[in-house]
Amino acid sequence: MNNLTAFTLAAAFGGLSADETMADAPWQLVLVDVLVLSAYALVVDRMAARRGLATVVPPDLVVAVPGGPSAPTGAELKRPEVGVESRGW
Repeated sequence: MNNLTAFTLAAAFGGLSADETMADAPWQLVLVDVLVLSAYALVVDRMAARRGLATVVPPDLVVAVPGGPSAPTGAELKRPEVGVESRGW
């Protein structure tokens, strides 16, 4: 989605042959990119909430990584209520 938007805008303004990077992009292109990515993230989040997908890993599936921090116990993890109402929307 991000690349499609970026390349479509670049093609529309004749910027495909340029040697510039995203750091050289005008602020308008960056603004459009941020808005499109935010809208995509919002749509995916709403779809996940509507389907009731878990947003955390159940405690029995948490595995400690050797050399890393210890895995949290079930008492440290709280399962949030799944649904649009619990998110305050």
